[in-house]
Amino acid sequence: MDKATDLRVIAEAIDVPVEDLRSLNTHVLRWTTPPDDPEFQLILPKGYSEKFNQQVASLPESKRVLFREHVVRKGDTLGVIARNTERRSRSCLKPITSASRRS
Repeated sequence: MDKATDLRVIAEAIDVPVEDLRSLNTHVLRWTTPPDDPEFQLILPKGYSEKFNQQVASLPESKRVLFREHVVRKGDTLGVIARNTERRSRSCLKPITSASRRS
């Protein structure tokens, strides 16, 4: 893989449950394959390599990674950010904010 690609995008493109793809690729951190790593190997279920090559290779970069950016404004709380980014809970944002404070 030469471009960062979200496992959810790959799973949908090749019609495989994302849980199956994730369980085969526990080495993939943050649900996304690393960018510009010619040595990286994505593990696919048997019989899906051709479909992967057809469906995923043609995806533009803008459709490969699922993320949202939020500019924090004065008064924003984790609850407000979670609501605005369609997250169901604040707990999914806490690791991100904790890491930002340490940097």
